[in-house]
Amino acid sequence: MTRRYSFRSTLRATDANHAAIVRAARDCGYHVVDTHMIGRGVPDCVVIRPSDQRAWLVEIKTETGELTEAEVAYALRSRTLVHVIRSVDEILKLIGAIT
Repeated sequence: MTRRYSFRSTLRATDANHAAIVRAARDCGYHVVDTHMIGRGVPDCVVIRPSDQRAWLVEIKTETGELTEAEVAYALRSRTLVHVIRSVDEILKLIGAIT
């Protein structure tokens, strides 16, 4: 018996604003490691400032999106600050591109 696996079934969906937020950070010269496909509560991306390697863990949500139990558990377990970002303006404020 041959078992079939679908790559599509393992893909994790992104929020509607995900691409715009990632693009905004990259347009400002920041490196963005897109980790949304890892799942299990791991934040959606890591934003890195090239000049000093400062990094932010970012969970991207829509205006009404809520953290999942896995996302909350990851943040508590890792004891790391995870920034919940809902808009392009919020990512730009976080990285200091606007005040």
